[in-house]
Amino acid sequence: MNIMNTVLGAIGGGGEGGSNQLLSAVMGMLNGNPDEEGNAIGDLLGQLQAGGLGETVQSWLGSGENLPISADQISSILGEGKLASLAQQAGLSVDQLPGQLADLLPQAVDRITPDGQIPSGNLDLGSLGSMLSGFLGK
Repeated sequence: MNIMNTVLGAIGGGGEGGSNQLLSAVMGMLNGNPDEEGNAIGDLLGQLQAGGLGETVQSWLGSGENLPISADQISSILGEGKLASLAQQAGLSVDQLPGQLADLLPQAVDRITPDGQIPSGNLDLGSLGSMLSGFLGK
């Protein structure tokens, strides 16, 4: 989680501890493990599309208004294991997390895909910094 700590530090850490933990967990989910091949954000968006949310995902990637996702949709698509892991990272209960992810995820994806293109591989510091600075009002 070095990149996340670097970005949080670079923009002043912003927000309350819980907010930082949730942002950190979302960044980790979107960035994946830097030691592994793949594209975590692409994989997540693929899961959402396979779950019947293609139009919703496209709205996050394109310009214009982001369509909402519900806490129930998040729970159904991510599953209990992923939710439990993210909840632990975010310092939230498994019951609280889906609602907060439903609020945060569309904005996060929108901010790291400003040109509508899903980044290949791991996200760079610029993408992560842009996402965080937008949420923290910097």
